[in-house]
Amino acid sequence: MHHRKPRGAGGVKGRGAEVFASPANALTLCGSGTTGCHGDAEKNRDVALERGVLISRLGRGAEFDPPRVRVQRNDRTWWLLDESGLAKEVEKSWA
Repeated sequence: MHHRKPRGAGGVKGRGAEVFASPANALTLCGSGTTGCHGDAEKNRDVALERGVLISRLGRGAEFDPPRVRVQRNDRTWWLLDESGLAKEVEKSWA
């Protein structure tokens, strides 16, 4: 399981713990943190940020909440993930 908004070395507390545990913060990627798609996301963090596979843990405000950050699949479609674990396809031009 890949966490889009990572917890960081110090762990998480309060609202951060809720965000970290949210289904909208989770993606199933092949490989480990060093192999496969998961490894690619960790090695190419700029691309992962652009595609929504990774969300800056330093970002503050609603625009950095996982349910509000779209994620691009390998087929180039864009999706929003919600708190209940559902995914909804969104327009390419959605912002």
